[in-house]
Amino acid sequence: MGIRGLWPLLEPAGIPISIRNHAIQHGFVNNIRRDRTLSVGVDASNWICAARARHGKTQNPELTVLLMRCERLALLPVKAHFVFDGKERPRLKRNKNVRGTDHWSADPFKSILDIFGFSHSEALGEAEVELARMSRAGVIDLVFTEDSDAVVFGTVQVVRERGVDDDSPIHESDAILYKAEDIESHPQLGLTSADFVFIALICGGDYSKGLEGFGAKIALQLARSGFGVDLLKAVAHSGALDEWRQGVRLELLYNRSQHLSFRHPKLSGNIPDNFPDLDVLNLYINPASHENDLSASPPLTFVCTQPQVTQLAVLASTTFQWGRSAEDLFKRYRDHIFPTMAVRQLIESAVSIDGGSLTAGAECCPMLRSIIGERSSASTCFLPEYRVLLAIPSRLIRDICGSLPGPPSQPQIVAIEKVCKKYRAWLPRTMVELVRPDLVSSYERFDPKKEKRPTPVPMSASPPTQAILLVMNENPSGTQMSKLRGTGPKPGQIVYDITMLSDAESEMAGKILTLLTWASSY
Repeated sequence: MGIRGLWPLLEPAGIPISIRNHAIQHGFVNNIRRDRTLSVGVDASNWICAARARHGKTQNPELTVLLMRCERLALLPVKAHFVFDGKERPRLKRNKNVRGTDHWSADPFKSILDIFGFSHSEALGEAEVELARMSRAGVIDLVFTEDSDAVVFGTVQVVRERGVDDDSPIHESDAILYKAEDIESHPQLGLTSADFVFIALICGGDYSKGLEGFGAKIALQLARSGFGVDLLKAVAHSGALDEWRQGVRLELLYNRSQHLSFRHPKLSGNIPDNFPDLDVLNLYINPASHENDLSASPPLTFVCTQPQVTQLAVLASTTFQWGRSAEDLFKRYRDHIFPTMAVRQLIESAVSIDGGSLTAGAECCPMLRSIIGERSSASTCFLPEYRVLLAIPSRLIRDICGSLPGPPSQPQIVAIEKVCKKYRAWLPRTMVELVRPDLVSSYERFDPKKEKRPTPVPMSASPPTQAILLVMNENPSGTQMSKLRGTGPKPGQIVYDITMLSDAESEMAGKILTLLTWASSY
């Protein structure tokens, strides 16, 4: 959606990023909002359109896609605000009539957003217009959308997610960040909002098909010649459009500004006398928005709250296949919901630490029990993470079970509580280090990757069955390597269990044994 061919055109100014790394660094670490989060705006209508394109064997595939995307977003230190298209959106887009009513999934989608603590509002017209307004006002830091019109309407920073090639062993980024200031200052682009409007009229977009024969590259070159800015000036003066049109034609004929790769005399004849369509132009420069209606604006302060786990259980029981049994429900919670709760507890504790009401350590984030591992995985763009054992409150488990239409029996609840004690989650290392340094210290004192060294077996102990032992006699001539089967060492022997040695250490032990055996023969 948006201007045809615009995203490839903006590629020189695009910055590859990992969304999670970016949110953690700028939101949590740099703390630009003073609440350890970023404020992001999301084009809800764009998400719904993407979900409609997905088909699968799951129950309610569209809502399943929307839920999964919310689950991924909830794992970030962000406050998300979703904007839906409004009643005054254009009735014709890309030569197709736009439905006057919302898509059927809009209401259940809003219920999902409420469950995750994401706020939402309805634009007066198109969602990307409202998001651009919020971006310029500094209400939100980033806008997530696939619609390039977000750039046209003046969004300060746009994030466009991209698919990750599963066959690639290296995933260092999962999105492209476009900054308006970078696009304007880039030597290959130098584009402003006026230039984008001109490109949309030439190439075609949501409101018109553009001019025949013109692509994004030629439109860019003409915009760099100043025709975008000149167009807005010409519209304000009666009769100036004729002169402006003639200027574009002459530029295509003679390439006076030298911005074109070569002259285009044929295209010069493709500019009609009624170009541009002023109605289409008006949709770009005067879109329906809440620009001057502050009462219709969303709240300027978003709150990062815990997900409503019991409400999700109720929704899942009637909407998703996995919500119909307690076992499947808790598996879903294990993989997605409980990690989200841990991340938001980390955020809440960090804010309390900043305010002086808490001290980093055991009194913070009670959901974290201990650290049992770490990783930097390609699946998360090599974000350093800790594997954390979670503490799921028994009361929470019982509340979730009680919200199901067919509540589990008491023995089943006890079994679920037992399983929940083993639940683990991968959490960002930076966040854990700030809030729970005590767990980090405990983990670092016991390094699970530390190579095990051969340890002497006490004289009274019996070696394990089939253990490979290095037996050192007091008399060097009796040195031998043996495999003892349930028999203990003889008096005067020191026994080393080398079963757990690495290959290199086993090879070295063998060389030492050979050397000692050779020496004892003389």
